[in-house]
Parts: sequence; structure tokens; C-alpha cells
Amino acid sequence: MAVTTEITLPKLGESIVSATIVQWLKKEGDFVRLDEPLVEVATDKVNSEIPSPVEGILVSCIANVGEELSVGAAIATMQGEGEAPQLPASVPEKKTSPTTEPVEKNTFLSPAVLRLMREHGISHSQIEKIDGTGSFGRVTKKDIEAFVSKRAAKPAQEGVVQLSPMRAAIASHMERSAQEIPAATLVSEVDVTGLMAHISREKHRFFTQHGVKLTLTSYLIEALVATCVEYPFIHATYLEEGIRKNTHVNVGVAVHVPDGLLVPVVHRAETLPFGKKVAALANIKKKVQHKQLSHEDLEGATITITNFGMSGIELGVPIIPHGQTAILGIGSVQKKVVALPSGGIGVQDRVSLTLSFDHRVVDGIYGCDVLSSIKRHIESFSSLG
Repeated sequence: MAVTTEITLPKLGESIVSATIVQWLKKEGDFVRLDEPLVEVATDKVNSEIPSPVEGILVSCIANVGEELSVGAAIATMQGEGEAPQLPASVPEKKTSPTTEPVEKNTFLSPAVLRLMREHGISHSQIEKIDGTGSFGRVTKKDIEAFVSKRAAKPAQEGVVQLSPMRAAIASHMERSAQEIPAATLVSEVDVTGLMAHISREKHRFFTQHGVKLTLTSYLIEALVATCVEYPFIHATYLEEGIRKNTHVNVGVAVHVPDGLLVPVVHRAETLPFGKKVAALANIKKKVQHKQLSHEDLEGATITITNFGMSGIELGVPIIPHGQTAILGIGSVQKKVVALPSGGIGVQDRVSLTLSFDHRVVDGIYGCDVLSSIKRHIESFSSLG
């Protein structure tokens, strides 16, 4: 017996509430096998191919290319033989009952409003200037649409480029971080002379054994993970009800892409031997290059590392990603003349480390201990054979 099944947009990640149809990979009338790629969608983080949850004929493509849909919305219908499969339930949009409606103006933003904000590059500071027409002055979807229409009616400014979904998301996250996190920053310079020599000696053997390149970033991540195990609050999460100590060290690695910045994650890094950490880092870079990152690859970071030294920059102060406690910035390797412990002078390879941290979670002394620990671990690598 032929049965018709409605295909809905699945949940793509913990923080993803919508996606835009990029292209249909099958056309109406095509036979589609179970788990065969059906449609490509885009979020503010990454593009993904959605596999078919059933096998059968693609009867209709309900969603159009370029259309943005909420998670759980119908995108297609399929017809197959046998009983209708039990598909995952759609994720309904959360609704606020009158009894739980916030009493202050603009304190609640629905998923639909947040989605429109990302799509049109509207910041939280701009939202505060909108007079909401919802209950207790809450900003609604119609208010956002009116704001966008009014803005579009103004003459376009010469040279203004519309924000891409990724750029709008980055702007929103950075603005929120700057507004909500009281950040403090510490800087220290590290001697990596011995470590650089070790990498030069071992890189060929390591590549032969593991199939991936040995880099300075590999050891910096190793030092950061070891320190997080010793000082767990540096990769904790600040919540209104308290501070959550995270079980695992999930290291986000900032990677530049043409549209902006992605932060894929090395999950459970404290459980990985050094060789597997390096392999995980190499796999991240490969996925970025080939645009193969999944939403899972981009979620769950508990601390982030950013290496602006790859651009030749010696020192920088990175912004803490919202939801995390700290970020470690790495400068470029610089040859410097320094005073040696023996009393003479010499030339060393040195790197500046910048630790920015949430002062609500940890105090300055704790931050000093963390940065000192990272420095100690890195300089201990200099004695490797």
C-alpha cells in the first residue's frame, strides 16, 4: 500500500532554530533511497545536506530555494510502500503563556524574532530602540518586519554591504559578549626556542607515524588542555544560578574563512593522547577547507584558542566567546635578544600569550595561575628529545 510521508526540517544543532533552503539535490518524481542526500540547507554557521528519512518517490518540494524555515516545518512529501514510518516529532516553537509573560519591556525575544534579527543583521542594541507592540512592550515578529521595511525605505548609502547570515551572527555574538562579560586580560611572553627546535627535528618522523603535520599550535593546545584539567574554572560556564564546572575540555579553534570566522571544536580533548589531538586539529582544518563541517563540529566549546600569530601579529586581545569563560590568544614567533639566567645575553624564539577571561567566574590571581601554568607546560616541551 502506498503511503505519503511529510518530511520536516530536522533539528540541526542545539542553538539552531531555522535554516534556509540552498538547493534541492533531488527533483520531484525522483526515487530517493533511505539516508540519501535530499536537500542542502544553510544556517548562520554552516551548510548541511539533509538525508532522506524514508525511501520512496519525492512527490513535492514544499520549500522553495532561498526560503527560510523553522525547525519542524514541512519541506517535502514522499510516497513509498508499506506503513508510514515514525519520524521524529517536529520541534514546536516555544510559546510564552500570559502567566509567564515577562513584565519588563523587550526582555523576551521569540525564536522567530531572533531568526529575523540574524537574517537582517539587527543587533540587540537596535532592538532596544524598537517600541514593541506585544504584551508588556515585547518586540514581535511584525515589529521586526516593520523595522526592516522602514530601514529599506531609506536611500541606500554608497558602499554599504549587506551583512551575510554568518557576519550578522558574529556581530550579534560579539556585541552580546562585550556587553555582558566583564573581561580581564593578562599577557605573558614564552620562550619556545627549544620547542621550535624539537618540532624541526621531529616533524618528518611524526608525519610518517601519524600522517599529520606537527605544529606549534598542537603543543599550545596540549598545554591549554593540561592547564584546564588543573584549573577547571577557566573552562567553566557562567549561569544566572551559579557556575557550572564542565566535565570535559572541549577546545574551540578559531579558523578564518572568506565569510568570517568559524570555531570548530576538538571535543573531550583531555581524553585524547597527543597524537590524536594533532590528528583532530588536522581533521578540523581539512573539514573547513572542504566545507564539510557539521553543526556538531561547531558546538559545545568550553574554551577557545585563537592563533593570530599566523598573520604575523605579535600581540592581540581577543574577545571571549559568549557562553565561555576564557580565550587564549597566540602571537607570532619572534626572535628577540634577551638576558639569560646565566647572566649573559642571547637570541631566543619567543611567543606572546594573551589570556582574556570572565572576571565573574575567576579572579585575577586565578587567571595569573592559569597563564603561568600554560607557560610552564609550553616551556617544558622545550626539553623534549
